[in-house]
Amino acid sequence: MEGVVEVADQRSVTPVHSPLAYVKKAAIHRCMVEENLQKAFLVEFGEPLDVLTTLEGFRRVKAVGNVCFHHSLWEREWTIESLSRRAAQMLDLSPDEVAFLFTGVDIDNTAFFTRSFEDLVVWVASTAGALRNAMRAGVDEEPYLQRGGRWVQVGTVNILVFVGGAMTHGAMANAVIQLTEAKTGVFEELRIDSSYTPGLQATGTGTDNAIVVAHGPRENTFTTAGGHTKLGEFIGKAVREAVFEALYKQNGLGPPRGNSL
Repeated sequence: MEGVVEVADQRSVTPVHSPLAYVKKAAIHRCMVEENLQKAFLVEFGEPLDVLTTLEGFRRVKAVGNVCFHHSLWEREWTIESLSRRAAQMLDLSPDEVAFLFTGVDIDNTAFFTRSFEDLVVWVASTAGALRNAMRAGVDEEPYLQRGGRWVQVGTVNILVFVGGAMTHGAMANAVIQLTEAKTGVFEELRIDSSYTPGLQATGTGTDNAIVVAHGPRENTFTTAGGHTKLGEFIGKAVREAVFEALYKQNGLGPPRGNSL
């Protein structure tokens, strides 16, 4: 990570190096909103790209981001739309141009990891926290039922996967399986118990989300990201290392992985 660049209006920007040519700019942004410090990791592209987000499905955008609002804002009820408008306004963007994930985890604890082979590059950025709402899918019960589009809680383990190569929509959806299995493997290896069913290992938290971005020559489009493919392998390994490091940074879980921001 390069040095912090001070900008106007009580803001600062810390550039983050990306190994992908289609990434125009990547940085951690910090600014004051309603007298509280808000943070966001933002990745901007040179052109609009198709992305898959588990919050909004497929979208065509010029940027993606992971946003941490001050805890005082979580006391209100929000919709994804209102959260996105606030985040876009904070970053001087149009909500139509960017897809966001949201978290209560400190964005300065973002972990990055890259896997590459020949012209295939997979770059992952993740935030993760698991001390309060770790859960085991298929076992634990939750009281939340969405009504009228209201959004109450947002992601605790957020994973952004950037692939240096074109992917079909099916392959991008398949990538979500790989990243989820890799994340679950980390929870099991760290022996993180469910917050709701003590004694059972958690598979994640109740508010995890992900974004998958892919861009490259159409003649070499990936049609799958399954576990038997090099692409699937790289997604799984990069996510594994990033989530390990993110949980260490945020919660002190496990040993440091040697990853740096």
